[in-house]
Amino acid sequence: MKATVLGSVLPYIALATLIFSWSRRYVGSVYASVLAFLLAITPPVWSLSRIHEPDCLSTLWACLALYFIFERGQLTIGSVFLLSSVYIRTDNVLLVFCVIAYLGLTKQIDRPKLAALAAVALASVFIINHFAGDYGWRLLYYRGFIGPPLAPGEFVAHFTFADYERALRRGINGLLNGNFVPFFLLGLIGFFASAKRVMGKAFAVVVVFSAAHFIIFPLTEDRYLAVYFVLAGLTAIAGLAAHNQNPLTR
Repeated sequence: MKATVLGSVLPYIALATLIFSWSRRYVGSVYASVLAFLLAITPPVWSLSRIHEPDCLSTLWACLALYFIFERGQLTIGSVFLLSSVYIRTDNVLLVFCVIAYLGLTKQIDRPKLAALAAVALASVFIINHFAGDYGWRLLYYRGFIGPPLAPGEFVAHFTFADYERALRRGINGLLNGNFVPFFLLGLIGFFASAKRVMGKAFAVVVVFSAAHFIIFPLTEDRYLAVYFVLAGLTAIAGLAAHNQNPLTR
């Protein structure tokens, strides 16, 4: 059991390295070392290295996709990471749709290719759920918001809209009292300081993705918002760099 944590520790090291490399493009190596270290040891990011789930690997893959698409402009490599992230966590299909919508609105990829990417991502979810023996969305929601059943294969789950409303209220309360608001303020400051830079655009896409994920599945564990926390911190770093380069705001 202890060895299974390596599936999170190794991706965490790679994620911290990516955060440093991404930050260095804005603030240089010295400041990037300090700021990337501080972002990597914040509780919601640090906790990714301590769980026996694929969330850290999923976060790494999603951030790599965003890095190549937004920061480097390498759409082919970024699309490969983006689509393959669905095979780590199927809910990453929402991120695929959000990025595809952005690329479509900015006319970086033509519509037939966007439709093909969306079709591949959606088909991947159905294929994974089919061969994984998925028990359906009712059991997923029941397990997440009510309690884990002892025998899921023999259990008939009941999850009503009233149950969803209660889960949504608990989720909103969890967001307001957790790490979401402080990181949102950091990202918002960085967004307005560097609105014309790619980090602001990437953060906006991730906010839409996180909001859609929360509305569909209002569970507020930090691991479900890990990409949001990383991008909020990176956007704040980019905003700090933009602020220091503007003589009128010194």
